[in-house]
Amino acid sequence: MTRTVDSPTGTHLAGAFTALITPFSNDTIDEPALRSLVDFQISAGIHGLV
Repeated sequence: MTRTVDSPTGTHLAGAFTALITPFSNDTIDEPALRSLVDFQISAGIHGLV
């Protein structure tokens, strides 16, 4: 089921959105791992990331 929501800024949001974890390595953001997570979600057809 897809729900449509209007944001406070007036932007029309629709589709499936994924809340991502933020991967860390040695107390810093692991950017290669984050890119990998984002790329996977995009290739799976997700509409947006939170």
